[in-house]
Amino acid sequence: EMEPSLGAAPLAMVTQPPIRKPAAVTGPRQDVRPLVQLLHAGTDETKLLALEAVQSLNLNTQVAIIEEGALRPLVELLGVGAGRALVAFMSKAATNLDGDFISDAARALCALAARDVGIAQAALQCVDGLVALLLSG
Repeated sequence: EMEPSLGAAPLAMVTQPPIRKPAAVTGPRQDVRPLVQLLHAGTDETKLLALEAVQSLNLNTQVAIIEEGALRPLVELLGVGAGRALVAFMSKAATNLDGDFISDAARALCALAARDVGIAQAALQCVDGLVALLLSG
């Protein structure tokens, strides 16, 4: 069951990732940029209006939102509903060169896993990607 929460309390330990310099991208990442901007700068009211639309996005698109730097606003909006996307993102941690962002994502995943046993179990899928990241430096 999803618990929409716009308060930062459950993710107080998650820092906001640095704003990334726009790069030439295509596919799902390009398509989510307006949504990422809304999640970062929208009012609480517009974010709540976007809740149903964001919930209906496929997993790859939700991962693209995380990759574009909207980890915290996505988790604040969807609560534990962001767990699947966060697990999918963390599973490919070895391909992400931003170690600080991975640590923020790991803290967010831990916070969600503490609230939902299903997410805690799904988080086991991340182990291989995190081990590969540690081995690759």
